[in-house]
Amino acid sequence: NISGDINPNNAGIQKEKNDVNLFRTWLNLNATYKPPTQYFSLHSKLILANDSTNEVDNKLVNYDAFPVKFPGNLAANDDHWVANLSEIYADVNLGNAFFRVGKQLITWGEADGLRLADLVNPVDLSWHLFVDGIPEGYENNRIALWAADGIFTIPNDLIKNLQIEGVIIPTRFVPTQFPATGSPYNLLPFEANLPFFKIDENIPKSAEFGGRIMGNVSEGAYVTLYYFNHFFQDPLLKINNIIFVPFTINASFEHPRYDSMGLTFNYDWKEAKSVVRGEFAYEPNHPFEVDANANIEDRQVLRYVLGIDREAFIPLVHATRTCLLSFQLYQIRLLEKRGEVDRLTLGGSKVKKDITQLSFLFESRHLHDNLITDLFFFYDVTRDGWWIQPNILYKWGDHWRFTV
Repeated sequence: NISGDINPNNAGIQKEKNDVNLFRTWLNLNATYKPPTQYFSLHSKLILANDSTNEVDNKLVNYDAFPVKFPGNLAANDDHWVANLSEIYADVNLGNAFFRVGKQLITWGEADGLRLADLVNPVDLSWHLFVDGIPEGYENNRIALWAADGIFTIPNDLIKNLQIEGVIIPTRFVPTQFPATGSPYNLLPFEANLPFFKIDENIPKSAEFGGRIMGNVSEGAYVTLYYFNHFFQDPLLKINNIIFVPFTINASFEHPRYDSMGLTFNYDWKEAKSVVRGEFAYEPNHPFEVDANANIEDRQVLRYVLGIDREAFIPLVHATRTCLLSFQLYQIRLLEKRGEVDRLTLGGSKVKKDITQLSFLFESRHLHDNLITDLFFFYDVTRDGWWIQPNILYKWGDHWRFTV
């Protein structure tokens, strides 16, 4: 915690500024079982982790470092230790039909540092919010869900690699998981835990579902159309009533159902030695809090990201290898009249009618690709916020990896 002060959301329980925000050790064990057949395989990922942050820095209060708990999570934990079978699924490959069933991650989209088409799995923000290595994307943040995923290849002469995918998540909905009260990354104001403030969370219990159709529509152009019917992963606060004697505010966290539809594309622009890519999402019934949390209503939202990736020689960096340069433009447009926007909030924060964000990723490889350096810069033009993240990955042999 180099700069700043006490997390204001912990101001009621933490007395002094802490120096350490995170001190965690973990072991990931990935196992695959392949019987003597090409049609079936079994995969699993076990995470063993210890969080000693409040032991290393005694200015922090004791808090639950592993608050992710939901039916089917397959985890055993206390405040400082966790053993989590985070993924376990079976693959069945029947040639033109592929099925994956079990606790799994379903990744759509490929924007750098952003989640636009990547909307199936919720994320775990409890250990360090979104701050993860850019090369890993959200691999360490996504929460695996019990789901069935099927991909069918349709041979034809018109569209190469034509595939149709269907996904269903039949189990109880899992929302975004937030840090616990007392955590240096806690996002929930301490005042929300006062006795007169009563909050219940309404967790939907019905299925989420969707699918994609994808293929090469022309030479070098790959397009995906997708649709997903799901619940809003972040909680929306709704004040149900206020009782004056005794003074009580009854509220609830809601997760309304809504629709996301759109397309993604990649185009190999050979003349410019670049790859142009994009993701578009239209949400006709995106939920918002309205009138100071008195209700939740639907609005139309359009989101898109346009990016270009190019390999280029930069002699000052490497004399014989290319470096990757990647630029992105990300926009969110609320398709409502400007006066109507003033009534809306998300998580209690005011909503902008239009938001523009830019990002840049620089990557270089050295020592026969054993040393990889990345620099990611993200700038929110509308709200004047920024995020910069360097990343260094060193691979020693076939078994060791070191990341800073």
